[in-house]
Amino acid sequence: MSITVTATEFKTNLGQYLDMLSENVIVLITRNGKLVGKLSNPLVNNVDAITGILEGKLSSSFDRHDLKEARLRDY
Repeated sequence: MSITVTATEFKTNLGQYLDMLSENVIVLITRNGKLVGKLSNPLVNNVDAITGILEGKLSSSFDRHDLKEARLRDY
């Protein structure tokens, strides 16, 4: 699972978002509407959460090239 927050919201509630990391949540941080950072727990396998971020953006028969293209479109 992932959530998206503004940089100001992240800064104001840093402790809350750090606690969420233990629950396998990925925190996506935006500034002026653009994605500027991603915070995740390095001790947790985040493959499902990362795949969830791309859900609906990939065809049913995707490959690594499709994954890269989908990821780059978000930036």
